[in-house]
Parts: sequence; C-alpha cells; structure tokens
Amino acid sequence: MSIFGKLIWAVSFSFFSLQLMAQADLSTMMCKQLPQSALFNPANLPNYRFAVTLPSLYFGATSSSVSIQDIINNKNGSWINNLSANNSLGTDLNIETVGIYFGSKKLKFGIHHAIRSSGNIEYPKNLADLIWFGNSKFIGKTMELGPKIDFNSFHELGLAAAYNFGKLTIGGRVKYLSGIGNISTKNNQLSLFTSDDIYQLKLTSDFALNSSGTVNYYSIDSLTFDSKQLSFNKLFGKNSGLTFDLGANYDVTTKLQIGVGIHDLGGSINWKDNVQNLNSKGTFEYNGLELKNILYSDSTNNFDHVLDSVKKAFNLVQTNTSYKSSISTRYFATAQYKVSNSLSLNGILFFESLAAKTVTSFAIGGNYNLFSWLNIGANYAAKQNSTFNIGLNTTLKIGPVQIFALTDNILAIANPYNSRNASGRIGVNVLIGKLEN
Repeated sequence: MSIFGKLIWAVSFSFFSLQLMAQADLSTMMCKQLPQSALFNPANLPNYRFAVTLPSLYFGATSSSVSIQDIINNKNGSWINNLSANNSLGTDLNIETVGIYFGSKKLKFGIHHAIRSSGNIEYPKNLADLIWFGNSKFIGKTMELGPKIDFNSFHELGLAAAYNFGKLTIGGRVKYLSGIGNISTKNNQLSLFTSDDIYQLKLTSDFALNSSGTVNYYSIDSLTFDSKQLSFNKLFGKNSGLTFDLGANYDVTTKLQIGVGIHDLGGSINWKDNVQNLNSKGTFEYNGLELKNILYSDSTNNFDHVLDSVKKAFNLVQTNTSYKSSISTRYFATAQYKVSNSLSLNGILFFESLAAKTVTSFAIGGNYNLFSWLNIGANYAAKQNSTFNIGLNTTLKIGPVQIFALTDNILAIANPYNSRNASGRIGVNVLIGKLEN
C-alpha cells in the first residue's frame, strides 16, 4: 500500500477498528420450548412451576456486502465493485449468565442477568475504494468518507411478569442497564477533494467521537482501543439506563397462536464514568509537487511529515462530558401452528431500528418431537443482504435438564469465510413441574 493509503488509514480507520451490527436471533424467538425465547417476548415465560437458565452464549456476525472469502479471492480489489454506496459490518455477543422463572398457569415471574455487546458500523464504498486504489479516479471530485459507529457493551438485569387471560397472554419486562463500554460517533463528516489542476489535496472534517471505558487518546497517531477497561465487575456503576420489553400471545384456535412484541423499547444509557469526547472541525491541505512526491513514495520520512501536518490541521479537541447512547429497538410478529402433538410450524417477521433506517428479516420453519426427549427443527430465513439462510436447532431433555444448540445459518458453520451472516446459541436449562395447558 502506498504512503497515501497509509495516510487515509491513519486518519480514518484508526478511529473505527470495530466492525459491528446487531443480529436478528430468529431461531431463538421461534423456539418457544426454550425459556430463552422469553428474552424477546416476555409473554413466552416458561410453562413450568420453576425453571433456571444456566449460562448460555449467543454470537452473531454479519456483513451487508462482502464476505472474507471475497476479499481473499480478489486481491486486485475487484471485491470493492460488490459494495453498495453504504455498507454495514457487525457482531453481537450475548452471555446470559442466569435466569430464574416461577409461577402458575395464570401468573408467571422471571428475573435474569446478561452481559450484552452489540453495535453497528456503516462505511461508504468511497472509503474502501480510496484505501485500496488511491485517489486517482476521484480527481476533481469530493469524496464523502466518514463512517458511522455505535457500539454498546453493558450488564442487563431484567424483571419480567406475564398474565394469562384465557386465550390472551400479556407480558412485560423492565431492564436495568449498567454500561461497561461505549464508542459512538455524534458527527461523522469526513470528505476529501483532490484538485485536477495542481493535485491539491483538501481533507475536511466535522467529526465527534464519544467513548467510555474503551478509548485512550494521546495524539492522532496514538489513539488506542483498550479492551482491559471493559470491566465486567461493576453491575451497579455510574453508567446506567433503562429499557423495556412488551409482548403478547393470542390463541386464535387450539392449533394457531399469534404473537407480537417490542424489545428494548426506549433503551438508553447515560455515560458518566471514564468518558472521553474527541472533536475535530477543520481543513487539511497539501499542495503541488510536494503532494505528488508523497503519493508515489514509500518514504517513511514523507509520511511522518504529512502526519505532523495532519495533527495540526485536525486539531482534535478532547473533553470529558457525559453523554447518552441509545439501544436499537426491535419489533416482531410471530405465528405458530400445531399440526399435531409432535409437529409445529413457525413464522416470524422482524424489524430493527438502526440509526436512521429499519432492517427487516423474516423466517419460516418447523419443529418436530422425534422422541419425548429430543426435539429437532429447521428454518429458512432472509436477512439484510443475505436472502438464503438455513437454520437448524436441536433440544435434548434428560429429566429436568434441557440442553440446546441452534443457528440461523448452518452453511456459515460449514464455510464461515464465504458467509456474510453467521449466528449461533448454546446453553443448558433446568425445568421443574410442567404446567398443564
């Protein structure tokens, strides 16, 4: 990569080393035999007198436009042609440490704790194009380069209740959030103009980055992501917030049940502890032959000289002012049809609000009780820019112990580098005293 590429990388991607976007955990929401489905719809609180969910793990990752294999197989950069004008990368990591549920047919309660990490980064095609090929094809044009980023990691402590009115069950949950770490952009304007006359380079910024517990800033060439600051032992810290879940199920007939829900309604965290705000508003210019020598040189001295100029021009201002970050809200509608005591068919329509846009997913599938102790299922799901996903799930019940594993895309497990969407969940539950329907 030329010095020019190194310069753009230093100015832009040094801020944005995370690749994050929230995932739609469709398989879990459709597996109503699992207490974990109640994490999304509190009307699904387990149909047992007493239940305990032991630690379970969920992981999801997605890329809206390209896979890792696309980049490896196209070292000449042709993979960039597959990018949209704006693209997303992301991951979710949720650790449900414990959940306790109890109640009767009419009234159920639940309490749970989880550690959640989720977020979103959007980047323009121009940025990848510039880093890979340089700016020659953009002479005389202004390129918009600024990514958007929003990352949250936090403790979640939830208290839920569900009440049955006969055919209708309504559930709700209030969740206390304790922030662990955050990185989010408030402003993300970053543009580049290269003059077609004297190769004058003009880089303009109106950029603001908020962080808590994660970023150490000393200068533009010494800005680091410190994962050691992501302490998981502060359940009741200074960074706090609330969010709510609402859900309802209605038995249309003895075989057909429909449901609706809202997950993380009004969710936000106020960040007050270990806060840093980085702001830059200015213009950096480089002129004539001096710039031309830099563009076609691999000299470290030239690069250092440019970086010194960038430091002065961007003039990053650091403050320590508290701020608020939002949790994306999710909406869903479900349907389950019991063909027989052993076979059920399921469907879900899912919406998630991310920044200024809404992401839509849907899935259809079925579950079958192969034996009294073994349930298996499969589903087809269409997600953002990933229209073909085959999911599998299996639940093994030995006495009161329930063991499960599921994924929304089994093809990603077989060939992870060639997939733009991957997810999975595993865990163990203890279920005691099944309630009669």
